[in-house]
Amino acid sequence: VTAILNQQGYMADWEKVADGFLLRLGNCPYGDVALSHIEVCALDVRYLGKLLGAEPQQISHRILNDLVCSYLIAE
Repeated sequence: VTAILNQQGYMADWEKVADGFLLRLGNCPYGDVALSHIEVCALDVRYLGKLLGAEPQQISHRILNDLVCSYLIAE
């Protein structure tokens, strides 16, 4: 999944955590559009869910001044 995301400019990485997996996206391919149209972020959650076959839970958000968008994928 990270290889697919990285081909699209997400700068993705992941790590195993106690509750499952933490997926981090260091770049937003939507750029400044997300700043004024936060609804595009919901598209990412749906896209990630389709790629992963599981519902991701957003932990951090670049729009809220976090360094990365991150998602917990429960095991």
